[in-house]
Amino acid sequence: MTNENHIEILKSAIARIYYKDSQTIVGAGFLVSKHHLLTCAHVVTAALGIPPDTQKEPDGIIELDFPLIAPGEKVTAKVVFWQGLTGKKGEDIAGLQLEDIPPTETNPVKLISTLDLNNHEFETFGFPDGYKNGRWSSGFIVREDGIKVIQMHAGDGFLVKPGYSGSAVWDKSLKAVVGMVVAVDNGEGARAVFMTPATVLVENWDVLQESTPTVTHTPIISKPNPRRKYYEGLLEQKTEELDAVLRQQGKVLADIDKVRLDRQAEDILKEIEDLESKIN
Repeated sequence: MTNENHIEILKSAIARIYYKDSQTIVGAGFLVSKHHLLTCAHVVTAALGIPPDTQKEPDGIIELDFPLIAPGEKVTAKVVFWQGLTGKKGEDIAGLQLEDIPPTETNPVKLISTLDLNNHEFETFGFPDGYKNGRWSSGFIVREDGIKVIQMHAGDGFLVKPGYSGSAVWDKSLKAVVGMVVAVDNGEGARAVFMTPATVLVENWDVLQESTPTVTHTPIISKPNPRRKYYEGLLEQKTEELDAVLRQQGKVLADIDKVRLDRQAEDILKEIEDLESKIN
């Protein structure tokens, strides 16, 4: 199956969530079963016009549509799972159940539960201000922080901005969803994006547990590294430095110079090993 086919699957799951009784878009969500969606708790509170730190599961009705396959064909949903903003692991998650029959073209996405994501490329689709029809953004996954939120770096294309919250994070090498966008860095020109990984989503909502496979290790061959060329350039530079040091070692006679050059060679070799691991 080509990447284009996989993106078509993602398109059929993307939901656009509205503020109550209006055309204002507050965020995104995505289908995880024929009748269930995932989004952020703070997207739901924005949709219902209630305080963002609401801890009790809200009972209001949320309006949404599937803009990439049936724009404007609104359906309603209610909250059936709730983890409000707490500052702890597994916060800011809302599970929705559709109250109406969705458009026939909709399809749930597959989630994969894994933390073996470093340097994987991602794509996501959200609804920033001024783009009611949404925009794609892409980049690569960086690292995990202390509350199990994974940092990503948006690439040279469109920045991930407010309006992407609740969006599915599509892993281009695993060809599945590996998390959900929960926050962005609002600094001017900032490219940091944060997602709750599928491991945490599955751990918290039992609807996901039967349908989400766990991957403990992703083969290196399936991990595209967007900075490969950069690291390869550094590796070539360091290899040339090592050659120069080795040539000097063959010329000098003083012991003090030999010790200095030996240490220099060891340091360069360590840097070379580190660069080789990053390339792979």
